[in-house]
Amino acid sequence: MSSAVLKVNDANWVKYVQRATSPNSYTRQLIRAWVIIYLADMQRRFNKNSRGGGDWKAIKRSTAQQKGNDLILVQIGKLKNALQLGALGNKMVILGSELAAEVGFSNAMHDKKLSFNQLARIHQNGEGNVPAREILVPPSQKAMRAMVRASQAMFDKMSADLKGGR
Repeated sequence: MSSAVLKVNDANWVKYVQRATSPNSYTRQLIRAWVIIYLADMQRRFNKNSRGGGDWKAIKRSTAQQKGNDLILVQIGKLKNALQLGALGNKMVILGSELAAEVGFSNAMHDKKLSFNQLARIHQNGEGNVPAREILVPPSQKAMRAMVRASQAMFDKMSADLKGGR
C-alpha cells in the first residue's frame, strides 16, 4: 500500500475546521484581538516616548522651535494615528492559515514625498541625520498578559460552542 486516507468522522470537529478556515473564524478573531492589544501597547509607548519619557533621543532645540513644540515624532499626529487598526497608514495582514499577522505601516502616502512605511522605516532604523527611534518593538509584559487572557477567552468561547454543537 502506497497511501492511506485519514478522515475525521466527527460532526463537531468538521464544524470546527470549517469555522477555523472562515473569515470570522476563532483563529482570525483571536489574531485580530492580539493585533488590537499590540497596537494599543505601541500607541502607549509612542505617547510616552514622544513626550520625552522613554528611550527616544530628544529632538534638537532648533527643531522644537521650528515645530513650536518639543514632541518627538509628532508634527501633525498622522504617524502615531496609523498605530490604530483600520486607520490611514495602518497595515494588518493575517498570514494565511498561520496563527500570525503582519502589523505595521502601509504604503499609503503620508505626505507628497513619503509613504507611512517609508517614514516609519527612517525613524525605526535611523537614516542620515535622523536618529533611530524604534516605533514597533516586541510587546510589553502587560500586553503579553492581555494576549494570553484574550487567547483563554477565545478558547473558552470555542469550547462552549463545540459543546453546544453549534
